[in-house]
Amino acid sequence: MAMPTASEVRSWTPGERAAVARLLDQLVERPTGTSGVIRRRRLPIVAAAIGALVMLPWIGYLALSLPLAESGGAWRVAWVGFDVMLALVLMTTAWLGFRHRQVAILGLLVSSTMLLTDAWFDVALSYGTGEQWGAILSAAVLEIPFAILLASSAISILKRTSSTVARLRGHEGTLPSLWHQQFLVAPLLSGSN
Repeated sequence: MAMPTASEVRSWTPGERAAVARLLDQLVERPTGTSGVIRRRRLPIVAAAIGALVMLPWIGYLALSLPLAESGGAWRVAWVGFDVMLALVLMTTAWLGFRHRQVAILGLLVSSTMLLTDAWFDVALSYGTGEQWGAILSAAVLEIPFAILLASSAISILKRTSSTVARLRGHEGTLPSLWHQQFLVAPLLSGSN
């Protein structure tokens, strides 16, 4: 079978080009459901779902135990509201991950950022109080490792996506790091690296 030339491909209708692209996409090798890649991909999604569920009783506890105001501010509203938002982001991320949606990357990154923010404020605002070591332990054992797991999962998905696109584009060999890759859908800008 002869490879079509660029001018022949340009003469095809958009529908014909799309049909060939779909066929090529089906032929790109992907991990099977039994591979370690799939199991590692599920871990952060399951962790996000469990994290969201664990946060529900914690939010209830905070809502009942925190003072209404501290230092002239709405302390309970601030902390309970932040944790409600974090639980919603974790739930949404888990749902998107279970549905295999690419936008789960955003949820993974937002969740990771919120966990690091929560750890920072827990430690900073408990400094010099009886709760300081509990906040440090919680940050070191739970929040920071969980944030790293979610962020590294987002990076892993980005790498797999760019690798698949590169194979579809005919690239062979090692891909440059994510720091050096161009946008996947945008044309190359002149003079950009």
